[in-house]
Amino acid sequence: MLPQVVWLRDGARGVWRRYEERVAASAMGILDLYHAVQYVWRGAAAWLDGRTTQARPWVCWARHRLRHCQPDGVLADLVEALEVEGLPDTARDTLIALYAYLDRHRDHIDDAQDKDLG
Repeated sequence: MLPQVVWLRDGARGVWRRYEERVAASAMGILDLYHAVQYVWRGAAAWLDGRTTQARPWVCWARHRLRHCQPDGVLADLVEALEVEGLPDTARDTLIALYAYLDRHRDHIDDAQDKDLG
């Protein structure tokens, strides 16, 4: 049995391009949850205009969903947030970037399997 190789990284495009080019055939790619949640927090702060009392519960919910391999609920919330009338352009840009980030890494979000691997 071959040893399991894990590529655990943040979501930077260049890093994942290197993964795809060089090690995807022999390693499992995992998005680092802590980096992902930092990105989620930035999105929540932009969307909710820095109001931590509103952002904190959503970030906790999003973190829980990502930890349990369910990014679709987070992505659905982001779609709803993007439909909010009067959302500032800077917040919209941040949410679009967050959506793209999570969508691009859907296949790399599997914290339950990661825990099983130790």
